[in-house]
Amino acid sequence: MPATTSEIIRKLQHEHFYWKVGFLGIAAAGTIHLLFLVLFIVFDIPLLAAINLISIGIYWYALYGLGLRAVDTGDDRLIGWLVYGELIGHNLLATWYLGRGANFHYYLYLPALMPFFITTYPRRIYLLRIFVVIALALWIECSSLFDTPRISLSPLAMETFHLMNLLIFLGVLSMLAYLYTTQERFHHDELKQKSREDPLTGLYNRRFVNDLLDAAHLDPEQWPSPGLVLIDIDRFKTINDRRGHLCGDQLIIAVANELRSKAPSGSTVARWGGDEYLIILNDTDISHLKTFAEGLHNSIAQHHFWCNNTSIHVTLTIGATLFREDETFESMIQRADKALYRGKELGRDQAIIF
Repeated sequence: MPATTSEIIRKLQHEHFYWKVGFLGIAAAGTIHLLFLVLFIVFDIPLLAAINLISIGIYWYALYGLGLRAVDTGDDRLIGWLVYGELIGHNLLATWYLGRGANFHYYLYLPALMPFFITTYPRRIYLLRIFVVIALALWIECSSLFDTPRISLSPLAMETFHLMNLLIFLGVLSMLAYLYTTQERFHHDELKQKSREDPLTGLYNRRFVNDLLDAAHLDPEQWPSPGLVLIDIDRFKTINDRRGHLCGDQLIIAVANELRSKAPSGSTVARWGGDEYLIILNDTDISHLKTFAEGLHNSIAQHHFWCNNTSIHVTLTIGATLFREDETFESMIQRADKALYRGKELGRDQAIIF
């Protein structure tokens, strides 16, 4: 049973960009053929009107008959061959029938671009398609077979087809270029975001923090009076060994979520490594830094963490410090680290401010 438009739209909402563009392209191609069907009827060209009906049927079948199945299987090869064959067959016939002056041969160049937007074919198929398109294009441009129309058309009809095909072809090229650059920008931003995030917790990672500190060092006004808080989960290795690594991961995620929710707006929360976290506070002083660190320590100690339906009591050891004038961020991190280890020496479950 053919899919409905609402089913296709609902399915594509959760699919990759590639599938959305593909379905949109098929729908657009069918709409363009519908427009030309009207023109062929108006200018009394019954042969091409009949061919256009077949083309509309091909796109309808590709969209509604094969579309959802292709998305489910991840295999769009049949749709690709249908579209490829229709583009070549329809426009080769239209160019032969109306001559090069109608500009239908422009659409034959599109299959040379399509392989770069279809990812499920072997490389040899890409090369074969491009070779066929180039050979056809050279034949049409050089052969006298396509010099003159097979029927007599009014100057208005020829000018209409000439301009419409030129505009549609340029519009399609512009849209493909826009979609390509948009997707490239999206992938670049996605990779950049992944490079700065810890994959387990979604917090910033150590690399991002180091880059941030380097940028702040070059522009101190960007980050006035920062405070640094280093956090370590007490006896995490024991929890990990007794309850398993899956439970340990769940605990790291849960603590990360708590830290994220407790951190003030504008601060930076990162996973520093293993069971250690780092929070950078903007524009703070020693009083606010102390209040925040102790409040965070007490809040986590009172929170109930669960793993395998068992409550786990978690405490933190915290080392915090304030940035001092004429020092480096590396020395500030070292001082917070000393405060953290001082807390561990005192028996853990401490918030030490240096």
